[in-house]
Amino acid sequence: EYWVGSVSAITRHAEEFTGSATASFVLAAAPIDAAHVTVFVNGLRQIPTTDWTLAGSTITTTFTADATDKVSVEYWT
Repeated sequence: EYWVGSVSAITRHAEEFTGSATASFVLAAAPIDAAHVTVFVNGLRQIPTTDWTLAGSTITTTFTADATDKVSVEYWT
């Protein structure tokens, strides 16, 4: 959590998912916006709007992640 003056400004989150033949991943909280999200698949950074989109707290990829894929998401709320 980061503070600006005496007000809590933003909090960093990191979550990991296993692919299991899905293209959508629901985050524990809604990020500020897509600019405050980074998505990795097996350690490779994915490109926003090209590889994934954000709607509320759901990330939808343009591909189906295999069961062996590790999807990591870092975001700010």
